[in-house]
Amino acid sequence: MREADYANADHDATSTARFVSIEAAIARAGRVLGEPAYLAAAEKNLEFIRSKLWDEEEGRLYHRWRDGERDTAQLLETHAFFLEGLIDYYEVTLDPDQLEFATKVATRMIDAFYDKKGGFHQSAGADDLIMRVKDYYDGAEPSGNSVAAHALLRLAKITDQKKFSDPAEQTLKHFAGRIRMVSQAVPYMLTGGAGRRLSQIFFPVLASRHNRVSSTSSPFSP
Repeated sequence: MREADYANADHDATSTARFVSIEAAIARAGRVLGEPAYLAAAEKNLEFIRSKLWDEEEGRLYHRWRDGERDTAQLLETHAFFLEGLIDYYEVTLDPDQLEFATKVATRMIDAFYDKKGGFHQSAGADDLIMRVKDYYDGAEPSGNSVAAHALLRLAKITDQKKFSDPAEQTLKHFAGRIRMVSQAVPYMLTGGAGRRLSQIFFPVLASRHNRVSSTSSPFSP
């Protein structure tokens, strides 16, 4: 990415989901390369999203910022990709404030889009909707259901909370038939299922956050 293209808090157009994915990547690069400026830039822009596109009182995440205004669209993809990016960012920084924020976004996503029969609706309920669909196809970008299940399973491993793992498990079960019949259409959802079997690394509570981040981010130099 060219420096001139890098999004910052002064840009007049921001897509919530894409923006936080960029920030997580920049933060990871900053940690691996030892560039504090990258980490600072990522933190600054993430705070921009929290201040402009997240309503703390209503627990509501907005889709887009443009010309000083945010739209009213409530989309699963926005929440799922944003949650995944937040978890990526947390894994780089181990910032407990960002982890708490991730749990709020996850809770909002479940409340607004989750169907207790399994799977997530693509949009929040509205009076003018004829029907609510559950997209599962992973095309050029993963589907909202694939990313939601993947992110919730990751968050559940970190927080050890079933309120996050249960919707993810039910989503995988809901689409189990599709996974069996057309597995090539749901590769990212398959990684979510595989992720349930991955072991989780826990760090000693007494270790400082700086030491934990440094030890997991340092390059392998035998």
